[in-house]
This record gives sequence, C-alpha cells and structure tokens, in this order.
Amino acid sequence: MSSIDSYNVLTERLGYPGSVRLQRVLEKLMSPDEAEIAMLLPATTLEISQKLGISEEKVKEKISWLHKKGAIVSTGRGNFFARDIHQIRNASASMPSLDNVLMPEFADLWEDFSQAEWYPVLAQKARHRAEQGLAPASRIIPARKALEGSPDLLPGEDIRAMIDKAEVMAIAPCPCRRQTRKCDKLIMACFQFNKGAEYTIGRGTGRELTKTEAIQVFNDIEDNGLIHTVGYDPNFTTICNCCKDCCQLLYPLFKYNLLSQGLSKSRFEAAVEQATCDGCQDCVERCQFDAIEMRKAPGSKRMKAFVKAEKCWGCGLCVIACPAKSIKMDMARPQEFIPQVFTHSSAGREITPEDIHRH
Repeated sequence: MSSIDSYNVLTERLGYPGSVRLQRVLEKLMSPDEAEIAMLLPATTLEISQKLGISEEKVKEKISWLHKKGAIVSTGRGNFFARDIHQIRNASASMPSLDNVLMPEFADLWEDFSQAEWYPVLAQKARHRAEQGLAPASRIIPARKALEGSPDLLPGEDIRAMIDKAEVMAIAPCPCRRQTRKCDKLIMACFQFNKGAEYTIGRGTGRELTKTEAIQVFNDIEDNGLIHTVGYDPNFTTICNCCKDCCQLLYPLFKYNLLSQGLSKSRFEAAVEQATCDGCQDCVERCQFDAIEMRKAPGSKRMKAFVKAEKCWGCGLCVIACPAKSIKMDMARPQEFIPQVFTHSSAGREITPEDIHRH
C-alpha cells in the first residue's frame, strides 16, 4: 500500500474521508512509514514488524515517537490510532517540546482544516442535537471565586469539591489557543483529572499539581477571564478553560449563532446591585457573552451595569471583575439541571483511549 493510501485510510478513520486538508495535517505529523504503522494499529509490534519487513525494535521506536507526538495512544491494552478528530488534535497540538519540529506550520494546517471542515461539522452536530430535543453536549461551570463558600453549590459545579475528590491532577497547554493564536489568554489552561492527568503527565505535556496548586491555577484562570466548561459525562477528565476567540467549543457556536444549542448555562445568573455599582464597565469588558449593558438607572445620573438575563450563561467572571463587589450570582435553575460528578473512581484502572480528552 502506498503512503498516500495510508493517509487516506487514516483520514477516513477520523471521519473525514478524502479530506485534503486533514491529509496535510497528518503528513506534517507523521512520515509515510509512520502513517503506515499507525494505519496497522491496533496490531501488535510483532505483527507490524512482520507485515512491513522491519525489525520489531524499530517498530517500537516509531510507536513511542508517534505516542509522544499525539498521533496514537499507548495503553496497557496496546497501541491505538486516535479514536477521533478531537483526540488527535488535542494531543498533537499540546506538545511544546516539539514546537521546533512542528510549529508554526502545524498549527496553521490545523486552523485551515478547522475553519473549512471541522468547525462547520461541530456546528451541525450542535444543531442536530437541538433538533432532536437533546440537551447541549457541554455546560458551564461557574467560577469558583464567584461563589466561594456558597451552600448552594453541588458537586457537579463545585471546583473545590472536584479538586478534593480527584486523585491526580495536571495542567497542560491549551491546544485550541496554541492552534489559533488569536488572543493573549493563558496557554497553560487545560485542566486534567485522574486518568486524563496520568496520560498528560506520562506524555510530558502537563505538570502534576497538588491540591493547593490546583486552587491557585483556577484562581489565575478566572482572573485571566477564561470560562470553565465540561462535557455532560459525569466522570469527565478535563475542564476546558475557554475564550470565544480560540476554543473549539465556543468559537464555532459563536460563529454560527448556535450558543444555546451547543452550551448549557450554569445554574446561576449574574445580578447587579444598582445602589453600589459605580459604572466602571469592567464587567462589560469581561463578559464574553455580551450579557451586560450600561444604561441610566432610575434616580441616578450615572450609567449603571444591567444584566440581560437571556444572554447570561452564568460563568461568574463578571463577579470577579467587579471592583465594587456589586455583582452576585443568583440561583436560576434547579439541582436537576446538572449531573453529579465522579460517581466512581478511576484510580487503579488502565488508561484506555476513551479516558483521554473526553470533553
């Protein structure tokens, strides 16, 4: 089989058969002989060695290199080509130690593919879920500092509780921001739990965190104006910290006007105390959802901040940004609105391809 055929097989496995743009990404990520090995997975190293007529040691070397580059996942059960486009993009675009080999061309190739083919598909999936009457696949977790000490927080929205429950944690580079390079937000912002963290640490892309360090990381992320998002799987292994300029979740939803179809609000909603609002507009600048506007308040000569409830997604970043402490988070939705988290432990279980970047 020719190298071109190997790349074609891999683009088809990733759900984009015949994609010239995705093939260019894979050609940058893998040499022709590496692509052939990836195509043969999950065959054993011995089987691949016999099939290709090269030494098993050479096959093992190439598989190790492919794992480091994020093209494949190596587990106790064997070696596997990336299960989907999310996994291969997130893994391959989050390895700074390979920047001298791949960047910036690799990021440009991913961005070209994303804009032309991936983001339209993500938008269509969000639209299709809504048409079927299904809830969005992702949801907002409110900022920890906006609700610190609140008795109303549930495990599925309480970051401190998640940190206390987690057995292993790591922070890794955000593949979205490394790909798009459209903003100056934090790069080290991809937060991993348990098996996701073990994978990140094992590949050398992330840094393991203590519980105290994890709290500080979230403080920095929130001060930087990033939005916490997760999937609806109750045992998620990743908290993405997003901006609407770069994030593979938010960017397509904003671009195609599908925010309500693709992202659930948190249970909370911002409210401004007009008597203490000094009209500084910091909250307006911080809000990524354009949910706050300035207008004249009755009986006041100053412009005051007002929350447009239908546009507030309950991220809580405006609360943190307000120097006058005039914004609070009110409960707006019932407990049943979100799932519980970490209903079982993943400790002591082998990492599987499904554990990596579930979100």
